[in-house]
Amino acid sequence: MSLTLILLLILGWEWNVGAHPFETSTKSPEAQTFFERGVAMLHNFWYDEASIAFRNARTYDMNFAVIII
Repeated sequence: MSLTLILLLILGWEWNVGAHPFETSTKSPEAQTFFERGVAMLHNFWYDEASIAFRNARTYDMNFAVIII
């Protein structure tokens, strides 16, 4: 993965991957946002980026059951 892509992810750059809202068990809005972004990335075949988004979701809610791919 390029350094540019990593920096954009860290800075929260908005990906144009669509919206995939899901009801989840998390109470953290930040974790929910990263989870939904990860799902949207999966649907767009951006597997590495989805994995990063799911890992970010876990940093906001350690009890959030997210399977890391």
